[in-house]
Amino acid sequence: DRLAQLIAAEAGCAGPAANVSAACAGAAQAVGNAFRMIRRGERDCALAGGADSVLNLETMSALHVLGAPSTETRFGHALCRPFDAARSGLVAGEGAGYLVLESLPHARARGARIIAELVGYGSSLDGYKLTAPDPQGRGAAAAMQAALADARIAPGAIDLVNAHGTSTRLNDVSETRAIRSVFADDGHAQRLSITANKSQFGHLIAAAAAPELIATALSCRDDIVPPTLHLDQPDPECDLDYTPRQARARRVEFALSNSFGFGGLNACLVLRKHRAEAHA
Repeated sequence: DRLAQLIAAEAGCAGPAANVSAACAGAAQAVGNAFRMIRRGERDCALAGGADSVLNLETMSALHVLGAPSTETRFGHALCRPFDAARSGLVAGEGAGYLVLESLPHARARGARIIAELVGYGSSLDGYKLTAPDPQGRGAAAAMQAALADARIAPGAIDLVNAHGTSTRLNDVSETRAIRSVFADDGHAQRLSITANKSQFGHLIAAAAAPELIATALSCRDDIVPPTLHLDQPDPECDLDYTPRQARARRVEFALSNSFGFGGLNACLVLRKHRAEAHA
């Protein structure tokens, strides 16, 4: 809880402070918990997100024992390749991201520039294996379905999925299967735009969900889907539209951001485009 305390003191924040430990889903769960506090009326405003750095000998050694990071040398700076047939593991990064969450009346009262609206949160546990996701993506699918139900929207309303997309052999296939399962009706999975931000800045581990959610919010605001970089030859088992190599203009009314952590910890967040006239 020391990190949460330091951030709160630096930002001049008061009220509840908590440090969520949920592996690669940690920042998403922190945002989800803050979202629920605001929706319940316990707080009008909260600062939520995550920060992490695993670029140290002890943590990187542990990740290598798990077989998670790539040890490939032929791709240079293009090593992180989510959904690509040549992907060989995650590329660790370091960084942080935080979001100001607030009720609509509070945002209006202070004249805030609203980027997007957070409307749903869901989480689950695979109950499968500490070091690998459920191969069929059942836990991931359950978290996505819970987030959609919380947002009270049908799967067909989603335009964009910001994938967990770790560039590991196991995650990318299981996540694709989960997406196909959740968005199976009427072939909607094939119409989705999917992006993997980790191809751009690596895997920030506990912090990963926060900058990815920021990118998702900007997609809702600007109607731009960021690219999945280095996706040159898709894995045959990864057969969806991952927005390879170049950003794409597309109307993004609703978006889903996925975060799936070690131990089968899953958290998903649903965002909606903010339209001031709709709340007038």
